[in-house]
Amino acid sequence: ATLLLASLYDQKGNYQESIRLYEFVLNDVLSSDDDILFAYNNLGIVYNKIGNSEKASSCYDSVLDNGYSAEIYFNKAFSLYKCKLFNEAIDFFNEAMSQDDEMKYPCAPFLACCYIALKRNDKASTYMRQHLVEMLDEEAKDIMASFNAERYYYYGVILSSVYVTSPNFNDKKDFFIEVALCAGQTFENLNKNKQARKI
Repeated sequence: ATLLLASLYDQKGNYQESIRLYEFVLNDVLSSDDDILFAYNNLGIVYNKIGNSEKASSCYDSVLDNGYSAEIYFNKAFSLYKCKLFNEAIDFFNEAMSQDDEMKYPCAPFLACCYIALKRNDKASTYMRQHLVEMLDEEAKDIMASFNAERYYYYGVILSSVYVTSPNFNDKKDFFIEVALCAGQTFENLNKNKQARKI
């Protein structure tokens, strides 16, 4: 019941209360191992939402010490990315993809961002071109939407950086713009649905 309540507070944007309840579970000697791992993972997500990526990363370390999954690797990578530890983030994004092929959809834009930050624009551009065509697929959109609207929106943002640095941008301009608009529209629709649920 405590974990459910913590999740509800998270969904409503009451992050401090959500954190308090997750920490209660972590400090409760009666909590099961599964509950503790669940609390650490979700606590990391909440810390990421409030901009405390270092604490989020520490939470994911606690989960990875006791097991792993593609999503946990992604969450850890996302925290490292937010901390601007791009080389480390790349390793975890790649590990997430090695655990689950579908993780290439949420990982691709962040990998591109990491490479851009490391001034490896050719690598970023090449990497995105390998996956962008797949983002027009309905299944891919559903996978991305299930993660987080904010993360999906990175496709619209990152494309600006990637195609500006790409020597082949003019050749693929219409294609890049189509994907960017698709990402932006999806982000807008997801936000509308989120606001509607709050009413």
